[in-house]
Amino acid sequence: MKNINTYVIALIAASLLGACSAKKQHTSLAKAQVKTQQLPIKVTVAKVALSKTEGNLSYSGTIEPSTSIPLSFLMPGLVKDIYVKEGQRVSKGQLLARLSQDSQQSGYELALAKQKHAEHAYHNLKPMYKSGSLPEMKWVEVKTGYEQANAAVALAKTNLNNGDLHAPVSGVIGRKMLEPGMTALPGTPVIQLVQLHQLSVKVSVPEGEISQIKTGQQAQIKISALQDKVFAGTVTEIGVMANAISRTYDVKIAIANVQNEIKPGMMCQVSLAQRQAAKLLVPYQAVSNDIEGETYVYVVNRQTMEAQKQAVKVGLFRQNQIEVLAGLQTGQQVVVRGKHKLTDHAKVSVQ
Repeated sequence: MKNINTYVIALIAASLLGACSAKKQHTSLAKAQVKTQQLPIKVTVAKVALSKTEGNLSYSGTIEPSTSIPLSFLMPGLVKDIYVKEGQRVSKGQLLARLSQDSQQSGYELALAKQKHAEHAYHNLKPMYKSGSLPEMKWVEVKTGYEQANAAVALAKTNLNNGDLHAPVSGVIGRKMLEPGMTALPGTPVIQLVQLHQLSVKVSVPEGEISQIKTGQQAQIKISALQDKVFAGTVTEIGVMANAISRTYDVKIAIANVQNEIKPGMMCQVSLAQRQAAKLLVPYQAVSNDIEGETYVYVVNRQTMEAQKQAVKVGLFRQNQIEVLAGLQTGQQVVVRGKHKLTDHAKVSVQ
């Protein structure tokens, strides 16, 4: 019995020793993990610097006519003739197209005949009215008939003229939408008239760069289809509504077509010179975007040696650096390497 008790006591003692040993190992592991978590994260930083920048903004664009006029008939009808071809130059007032006007011509001739009859009655009865031999009521009837006949002729002539399509200004036929034998409807374009002495270039400018562009700003326009010939241009219009998908703004640049060598639809490269200005710059590696689309950097606080997440507004990309428009100050240090390991206020060690 004594031996059994001794054996039990030995087992209990061994269990207690094992538990103590396991507890010590667990405590040591936890301490090691805490110590590991508290180790500062190694990062590389760069100083926010103020630097003078000078360069060009470059965009791809398309040549467009500055004035494009869709021409249409004022009345419906069958297209009888189109007297011009695409690319043909026309003068103001030149006849471009005509509707089949058989019914209008007949109506005009009938109105002329009625006018002639009413005019004859008017002039024959006028002396009788003045002499008092024609009743007032009869004279009013004759006079009214004559006036109505004149109005009918004017209307018939207008209808006849509405069957003709004239050029409102001098220009070039850009496109013909209808051909003889086709039906024209009021307001439906038949011919596109463009003016080519003054053209424009439309470019799409990112929202981060639109503030750099001003009306009246000079531009250089290089057209590859003309052996990379360069033309001078001037910014005339700056859009105020951004494209919801691309986040770009439309900008139009006027370009003179003195030699008539530039054609609408030609592709070109537009270069806009920028004035020299001092800008805050950081390496592009320092800038990140979170899942909500916010742009940010990590700024190292030298007193606490913490990396603090800082929202920024950025501008142009320049030779591996990005302009910072808001959110940073000169002399601050931003993390450029090791930032993927960071969270806000994480302890860091600067390499």
